[in-house]
Amino acid sequence: MKKIKDALSAIKGREPLIMAVAGAADEDVVCSVCEAERQGIVLPVFFGDKKTVEQLMAKNGFSESRAKIVDAKNEVSAIEGAAKLVSCDKADVLMKGQVNSGAFLRSVLHPEYGLRSGDTAITAIAVMESAEPEKLLFITDLGFIPAPDLQMKKNILLNAVQAAHKLGIECPKVAPLCASEAYNPKIAATADAKALEEMNLSGEFKGCVVSGPISLDLAISEASARQKGFDHPVAGKADILLMPSIEAGNILYKSLTYYGKLTTGGIMAGTRKPVVFMSRSDDAQTKLNTIILAAYMAI
Repeated sequence: MKKIKDALSAIKGREPLIMAVAGAADEDVVCSVCEAERQGIVLPVFFGDKKTVEQLMAKNGFSESRAKIVDAKNEVSAIEGAAKLVSCDKADVLMKGQVNSGAFLRSVLHPEYGLRSGDTAITAIAVMESAEPEKLLFITDLGFIPAPDLQMKKNILLNAVQAAHKLGIECPKVAPLCASEAYNPKIAATADAKALEEMNLSGEFKGCVVSGPISLDLAISEASARQKGFDHPVAGKADILLMPSIEAGNILYKSLTYYGKLTTGGIMAGTRKPVVFMSRSDDAQTKLNTIILAAYMAI
C-alpha cells in the first residue's frame, strides 16, 4: 500500500461502519464525515448542537444524508454520549470532532467505557504519503507520550509496526531518531535507540528491522547515508520514524504538513475499536483520510 486511497479502494463496497462523532458542530468535521458517508464508508451519529450541525449539512449540500444527530449542548455531553455509544457496541468507530484533546482522551482511557485495549499504550501515528520514494511514511508518537522512556518507546514501536503490517508493509524499517548516528551513553535518545536495535537483533520483537541511533537525514536519504558511509538496511529507506519526544514528533508532522504539503492521515493505536483522532486545525481532507484509515483498520 503506497497511498491512503489504496486503503479506500480496499474498503469500498463493504457495509458502512457506524461512527459516533463527538463535537460535530464544525464545518470541516461535517464535510469530512458526510463525504465519508457519501462514499459508503460510515454512517455517522453526530453529537453536537443540532441546529448548527443541520445548518452546516445544508450549507454543504448534505441535507439528504442519512446522518443521525444527537443534540449535545456542551463538550462534555458530546464526548460522553459518543463514547458510550461505542462502548456499548452501538457504534463501530469513535471520532474526535471539535472538542478538547485532553477531555476526549480521558473518555478513551476511562475504565467505564472500556475503549482501551488491555494494558497496551495509547499512541498516535501520523500516516503520510511520501513522494520519493512513493510509499506511506509513519511518524510516532506525536500526540500522547510526552517523554517516553525505553519501555514506552518499545510499546510505541510495536504499535507502529502492527499498524504498518495492517497496511501491507511486511517488514517495516524503523528509525528511532536522534540528533546523530553516534552512540553516546550520556544522551538518552541514543542509548534508547541502540537498545531498541539490540532488542530487534535478539528477536525480542519481530517483523521489522531497526537501526539506532540514526539521524533523520540518514533515515530518509540514501544519498546522505552514502556520503556519511552509513551502511544499514534502514538507511535511506525508513518506513517508521520513532520520535525521541512528543515535541519532536509534533513539530516534524506539522512541518511536513504545512511546509511540505504532504497528504496525511492518522491512526490511534492501542484502542479496542478504531478511534479517529486528529488536531482541530487539520483540514477536511486530512480528517477524511483519517476516517478512511480507521475504517480500514477495522476490517
